[in-house]
Amino acid sequence: MKRLLFAVFFLSFSFFFYSCSIEYDAANNYLDRHISPKQGTGIEEKIYVVLPTHVIHTNDAINKIEGFQNLPESEQDRLIKEKTKFLDKLNDSILIAQFNEHFLYNLGRFGIPIIITTPENIPQPDEGKIFTINVAQMEAEEYTVVERLDSYFQFIKNPNYPSDNRNTIQKYYKQDVNLDAFSLNVWFSYNEKDTSMKKVYYKSFEVRDGLEGDIILNEENNDKAEAIYKISKLNLNDIYYTPFMAGKMSATLFIEKWINDYVNLSENGAFNYFFYDPKINKIDGYVRKSDLNKKYLFQELD
Repeated sequence: MKRLLFAVFFLSFSFFFYSCSIEYDAANNYLDRHISPKQGTGIEEKIYVVLPTHVIHTNDAINKIEGFQNLPESEQDRLIKEKTKFLDKLNDSILIAQFNEHFLYNLGRFGIPIIITTPENIPQPDEGKIFTINVAQMEAEEYTVVERLDSYFQFIKNPNYPSDNRNTIQKYYKQDVNLDAFSLNVWFSYNEKDTSMKKVYYKSFEVRDGLEGDIILNEENNDKAEAIYKISKLNLNDIYYTPFMAGKMSATLFIEKWINDYVNLSENGAFNYFFYDPKINKIDGYVRKSDLNKKYLFQELD
């Protein structure tokens, strides 16, 4: 019986290792064919890209004010000024320029020619030879998030008795802390002229106040506890990092999509998801699809 179980395990492991190797080779070959095409074998694909031209501003604190739209304009202006921390200080041109620069640079690392176009001039996708990416909407959003500091402490009821479960109690202490947060949200319309393949993707890139701290018991009275913490406040430099992060990560996710779609098609289904690193322009590891954290990917919208 043990030999049978070992044989089954060995065969399963061998099949998994073999499938990983085959899929990894397919991913690498597809990538190499684009970044280092052999002489006389030109790249047939093209990427048509529509870049963003404006940024929507959303302030969650304003959205929560009931009847805001019905207030006099002067009162609206006062509330916007009072409750806005970042949006009124942002230069949208910098956000757009930073995103565009890093999106196009990292997308271009893949080797497929990029053509900048407008929504009206997006061509019809042509049997996988033309990809179209329309950065359809970009939103700058500020809001508040809540992070919790918490801890369990164990106490002995009576020190004259053993510290077993009957002589110990646990107490739970918590402290919720409000933090400022900013997010650059981006919507992409992919292959939008092809009704059978059109996809809408969404990705959010967040920065927030930093929180360091813990729950500390009162030295004189163990029945009391307090939260000792420090907040590193969000600033404009942190916020101007988000378009860099958004451009680089969005381009990386599109390249990973093409690589993984190719592997899935060429191998008639694939077990693994392959990661691409634009810095080294190579495959940078893989994970079984069943273990992939979906939060890493684009969110596909209906």
